[in-house]
Amino acid sequence: MAFTDRLHNRGSISTGYDIEKSMALDFTRNEWIRTENAYTSVTATSQTTGTLSFWFKQGRISGTDMRLFGGGNSARYNSIYIDTNDQFAVYISADSASSGNLASTRYFKDNSGWRHCVVRVDTTDATAGNRFRVYINGEQITSWGSGPSITQNGTLTFLETGSFHGWGEPYGYPYSSTPPNKWDGYITECYFIDGQSLAPTEFAEYNTDGQWVPIEYTGTFGNRGYYLNFEDTTSSSTTGLDSSGNGNDFTNVGANHGPTYDICDDSPTNNFCTMDTLSGHLQSDHYGFTGHGLLMQGGSGGYQSCYGTFAIKPVNSSVKWYWECRGTLNAAGSGTPMEGSWGLAKESRLLDTAFAHNLVYNDGLVRYLSQHTNGNTYVLGVLFDCTTSNPTLTLYANGSSVYTVTSGIDENETFFPYFTAYNGEITANFGGANVQEFGAGNGYSDANGYGNFHFAVPSGAYALCTKNLAEYGG
Repeated sequence: MAFTDRLHNRGSISTGYDIEKSMALDFTRNEWIRTENAYTSVTATSQTTGTLSFWFKQGRISGTDMRLFGGGNSARYNSIYIDTNDQFAVYISADSASSGNLASTRYFKDNSGWRHCVVRVDTTDATAGNRFRVYINGEQITSWGSGPSITQNGTLTFLETGSFHGWGEPYGYPYSSTPPNKWDGYITECYFIDGQSLAPTEFAEYNTDGQWVPIEYTGTFGNRGYYLNFEDTTSSSTTGLDSSGNGNDFTNVGANHGPTYDICDDSPTNNFCTMDTLSGHLQSDHYGFTGHGLLMQGGSGGYQSCYGTFAIKPVNSSVKWYWECRGTLNAAGSGTPMEGSWGLAKESRLLDTAFAHNLVYNDGLVRYLSQHTNGNTYVLGVLFDCTTSNPTLTLYANGSSVYTVTSGIDENETFFPYFTAYNGEITANFGGANVQEFGAGNGYSDANGYGNFHFAVPSGAYALCTKNLAEYGG
């Protein structure tokens, strides 16, 4: 469930600075970006001082290293990642400043919201604790299981002339065309400031609600600095164009990798619903989620289930809500080769320790794929009309209504998007991003112009994103 606190940015209506786009990466595919070869000839403003600032949202809760950033050369590299224990970590490979794994004691096991990370380095500082600092949503990480211990006046590889940078992979340097431990999730507002150690308040601030929100950076970048906001899609193949003015562009690596699927609307100032990869007892293996939180692998002997990360309470809402999903293998009622379901589930079912899929189905708000489809060509829609005291649920298959519930939905109950899969996969589209199994969106947005849907959004309906929720309730 999406609760707001100081360590998670759920997104809201901006008070002056909007982030329009982000890069969505699926770790099961070879998707990541790296600086072009010309970057290695750009002379560093400083090899001892610099700042990285970026926003990220987890898709998969890992169980394996998931690398956000890598900066390296042919001899060594630095990397920022979430480790196998779901802890924030930094790797420094035999630099003159230090070496080893720096593992914090902060756990990241929530894929419902965005976080901001700042890594600031100044190895010339006489105070050892100021040479390497990491901040999450403006708060410095001070508790580390090991490190950091940085030698005064030493250099870190990612700051050096000749190093490559990569986002969504561990190395930066092209050690391999298929590196391990790639990121699954979303990244945006990627700044590298060459030659300055900057506080997180250069990039974000607390608003009046106590949320950490982005602001415009107005400073300089240094020679090797860059800014990736993923808004420039003038190229049909390049995702990471530098908007700093330095021209330090990135190139895509991997097949089927480019703006069609990787540039999306989910952002820190308009956060979209995804699949909740930690839906408690519903999902026995939370590692079965990929596609930046939009794809769930089904079980082989029963239904794997999950909820969406956002909930709707009709009595607090005033509009219609819409989202889509798709089974990615042929549906058959027996569960072989694939079956699944889609619709709504009550919050009380999520809290039920005796949960079973048939209990949710028997509530009458869920339908099996095989009841309305004959294969994975069908895009399935959900319309939840909360405009009256008698909420209505309508399910769609390929844009046509196939099932409607007009009575018995308690407006005081809380409801979640609900999905199951059995012997196959199911993918979701809440409008914020697409995965290749689902297919690219056809450019249909909601009544506020948000999202990218496959079929036309029903009249007066809205995507489950925080700008809409802030305006209309949910």
